[in-house]
Amino acid sequence: MTSKASLTNIQASEDEAGILGSARSIHAIIEEQINKGIPSERIILGGFSQGGALALLVIHFTLLLLKVADTNC
Repeated sequence: MTSKASLTNIQASEDEAGILGSARSIHAIIEEQINKGIPSERIILGGFSQGGALALLVIHFTLLLLKVADTNC
């Protein structure tokens, strides 16, 4: 299998809606913990393999949300 074929197969099997739904669920859990009084600086998010990729996605979107909120002040 060539590298181009393997990249095509990977892209065809992505579940963007499922990935973004999982990221929203994790973000909601984090917000829930913050609302319960857990300081955000004490929350650690991590994972292995796909979980690590999902953790990075959540962190990326959270930083974007914070940046947008900061510019709206």
